[in-house]
Amino acid sequence: PRHLMLHGAPGSGKTMFALNLAHRLIEALLYEDLLWIDAPTVSLTPPALVLEIANRLGIPDLGYTTPEKALRAYLYAHPVLIVLDQAENLLSNPLNTEEVLALLESAHLLITSRFKAPEHLWFYQITLPELTRDDAFKLLEQVASQRQDQVLDQFEDMWRSIGGNPMALQLVANAAQRLPLAAALKQPDLNALHHSLWDQLSPTERRLWLLPLMFPREGLPYAQISELTRMDQGDIHEGLKALTDMSLFNVHHQAATYYYSLSSVTASFLSQLLQEGTAISTQESANDYLSAVLERRVASLIKNPEPEAALFTLRFLGTSPFLNLDRWQCAHDLALQITETGLWQSWSECLLLFLAQEQVPAHTAGFHRMLGIAMRWLGKLSEARTHLERALSFTSTDRIHQADCLIEMSVVCRYQGQWEEAYRLAEQALGLYAQEGSRVGTERCVQELSQLTLETRRDAFQAMAWLTRLETWTARTWGIAGQVYLELGQHDEALRATEQALNLTPVGHPNQGRATVTLGQIYERQGDTAAAVQHLLLAIELLDRARDTIGYARACNNLAVIYLKQSHSIRQITPDYIHALLLQAAEIQERAGDEIGLAVTQQNLSWFRSGYGLVSD
Repeated sequence: PRHLMLHGAPGSGKTMFALNLAHRLIEALLYEDLLWIDAPTVSLTPPALVLEIANRLGIPDLGYTTPEKALRAYLYAHPVLIVLDQAENLLSNPLNTEEVLALLESAHLLITSRFKAPEHLWFYQITLPELTRDDAFKLLEQVASQRQDQVLDQFEDMWRSIGGNPMALQLVANAAQRLPLAAALKQPDLNALHHSLWDQLSPTERRLWLLPLMFPREGLPYAQISELTRMDQGDIHEGLKALTDMSLFNVHHQAATYYYSLSSVTASFLSQLLQEGTAISTQESANDYLSAVLERRVASLIKNPEPEAALFTLRFLGTSPFLNLDRWQCAHDLALQITETGLWQSWSECLLLFLAQEQVPAHTAGFHRMLGIAMRWLGKLSEARTHLERALSFTSTDRIHQADCLIEMSVVCRYQGQWEEAYRLAEQALGLYAQEGSRVGTERCVQELSQLTLETRRDAFQAMAWLTRLETWTARTWGIAGQVYLELGQHDEALRATEQALNLTPVGHPNQGRATVTLGQIYERQGDTAAAVQHLLLAIELLDRARDTIGYARACNNLAVIYLKQSHSIRQITPDYIHALLLQAAEIQERAGDEIGLAVTQQNLSWFRSGYGLVSD
């Protein structure tokens, strides 16, 4: 089945079952990607979930289509397994569930939940039952084989009190090392049992038990424990062993290191403890300890960027108002690595969490400005404008902050078609940057004014006049210059500028493929169809590698058009190859709802079949 759901009681092993199944499927090479999403940590509304999945899969932001269409096209072209763990909140809203299932129809989807899906939703559902009496006894035999006590002698009492919940059985059996079995069996639920165990732990063990809260699903890597806690290595080793023996940690080995993680039940218990302001010892609160550790974690991520880990760290900070840490400074220091990776939806959600807690006006202004930029990238232009205007209203003395807001508002106005307002704001920002001597800000404004002039006034000469004000040209400046030269009919200069932009673009960035398409078009205008075809073949490969699926489909059409203009004598690829690319492009565009692109593809297919007689019916 394409969509499979595992449901069962807390502690029944849903997450572990899903994890093992996912790893087996990946090892069998059935999928190109495995995407694991902890449902409680993300927004499960269809638009937000689409952006989360697209970002995590590395699907680029495409200016000519929606995220939903880009995701549909990608999932058609690439086999992907998506796991939604602990998805009860999604299933509680049938309309959202139906929309999500429709969006992910081409993916293989594995969902875990405490309860079954509504009957009208089509799922292949598997119930994970509690263990039978025989299986429960076998589980305790495995526990007993690793210990010297007589836990099996108490099996009947455990079976009557607990039943066949595997997590509860292991916890109670292993808790006997610290807690009398009779006391453990009196606990009404897993949460109460966890609380009794916390009371029995040493300060060192408590510090270690809290650490995985700050890390994603794969867990806390052993190599980072010493750096974050600054504890003695011997104490760390003994504490980890004790926690593992009591089944308070899940442990797995990967890439030459051990990872320690928490079950969802355990993580919920520890989060509740932190909210209650619990203490590690009489001299140290848990919140003070975690605040210090989190500060070291942020410093480590600044030094060694990990965008996904940075987002998780900020989300943890944003949902933990009791932690004593400068949220503005943490967000500011980790922002670049997150935004450069295009994780705009998750980033905006973190910023909203921080904004709700912030009390310092200058920091509030900064969060509004960051949110405005994020909303603009997400295509929410009205919300972007609102946040930028709020950011601008908080201060009248910080000229750089004012200019940053104004230039972002100018970009929003350009997208909204408010050309004169966009000009006014960009020129105002340019004046403020000039007064403060900001080279980077000045460059940004000049690029924006040049782009505006070219797009809205078709004045290539004035657009170039703006660019000549810059002493040093970046990839974006060269890219704009290439467009200007093409508009002027100066093909050699357009070629030089586009090649320079390409040279300055990071390897693997989607703009590499797009710039290569532009090169192909320039060569075609110069009459060199052989070079044009070679560049478009390269562009198709680059776009496919960069996961720009719709850009790939459109590049196939660009290639077909130029191929048809070539003389038969110089063609180096077969008509059947071009025809196969067009058929693939048509399927992608139909799945993505790219009506304009599909119409072009169908026209090209018609030319192949009839007008040029290259492919027979």
